[in-house]
Amino acid sequence: MKNLIFSAALIASAFSYQPSPVQAQEVTNCTAITSLPATISASGVYCMMQNLGTNITSGAAITITANNVTFNMNGFRLGGSTAGSTTQATGILAFERRNITIRNGTIRGFKVGMEFGEGTPDKSSGHLIENMLLDRLTSVGIRIQGTGIQIRNNTIVDIDSTGPAGILPVNGITAADVSNSVIEGNFISRLISSSQTFGIIIGSSRNINVFGNTIQQIQGGNQASGIAINVGSLGNIAIQRNTIQNVTSGGSARGINSASGTNINCFDNVIVGPVQTSGCTNEAGTRP
Repeated sequence: MKNLIFSAALIASAFSYQPSPVQAQEVTNCTAITSLPATISASGVYCMMQNLGTNITSGAAITITANNVTFNMNGFRLGGSTAGSTTQATGILAFERRNITIRNGTIRGFKVGMEFGEGTPDKSSGHLIENMLLDRLTSVGIRIQGTGIQIRNNTIVDIDSTGPAGILPVNGITAADVSNSVIEGNFISRLISSSQTFGIIIGSSRNINVFGNTIQQIQGGNQASGIAINVGSLGNIAIQRNTIQNVTSGGSARGINSASGTNINCFDNVIVGPVQTSGCTNEAGTRP
């Protein structure tokens, strides 16, 4: 019961913010997305004025093909649950775009909540994802590539791939080929897979600060970690002041697990339950 109360409080806190004057203007001085699927093809400020849903099983509910886009969801929900648990669809998708901000909404019921990708280094950059709730997905909350990215104050919960969707790895946040970026203040909980499950996984990346995140109830069939640094990472990664608890697996379970990279700095983390850390280059202050 305490965990449920704690989780509910954190979910609520994701939306209990005071908008800045700029954000307040986004509520009304914006182009409303009114139907799905939708494509944002011009720079500007966009918003939602109601909950929207779609039953597409592939592609994306919203595709962004422009740079310099702000999308304020104004507390509304982007839903894909009616497509069923075998959906391959993504909530919001952008490829090789710059300076995209997504804030203040819920994305529910897709395979992947949000994906910002690139085929060429540094073609994806300057993104901000904040104050989002991503839940009831089947594989990944946020998948991102690029440089100069901030992922902060989001709630990612209830990602489960053990149903008809088949055996899929489950990740709260996947950061691949990312540099000079921050993953901060996110709450990630209740992730489950018959395969591999990671709260935050980083691969082929450098100069990342993973700071002040709360990660709990991570369950994997053969491998699970609260925070994982994958093979191919280049280093200079700071993992600081995160709280990780209840990471379980039929195989390997780690609070923090680094497979490669130099200067993987694990400082002042609180880890309860699994083996605390593995592969940190420098470590201090980690405690149960």
